[in-house]
Amino acid sequence: MTFDRRNMIALVLGAGTLIAASSWVHHGIESTENGEIELTGQVTQAQLETHDERLVLLADGTAWTVDIGPLIDARSAGLTPEMLAPGNELTVLGERDGDVGTLELRASAVIFGSTRHDLGSRSL
Repeated sequence: MTFDRRNMIALVLGAGTLIAASSWVHHGIESTENGEIELTGQVTQAQLETHDERLVLLADGTAWTVDIGPLIDARSAGLTPEMLAPGNELTVLGERDGDVGTLELRASAVIFGSTRHDLGSRSL
């Protein structure tokens, strides 16, 4: 196999893409061992009066939509409207929406203070 200029350019571009992608992931989200991501930020909006609870979480200057799930599941997990209120800092674990261009997370757990509230396994 010959290593020509075209191969060198492809290698450099590929390496640059990987470095840029890893830098973006480091600043916005953290990956967990099981493939979930961990997102910590401040609640800026909360939609809690509907069947499915949703939040907007500002993490490192980026607004993420977080699907908490059915109201009954959130209450069963011990989450209250006061915990999910705008201004509070939360850590959310869950699966990111499959669309790379969408900043949406489906929560499997919410950490408020030092208490973890498991919402059960949920699929996208």
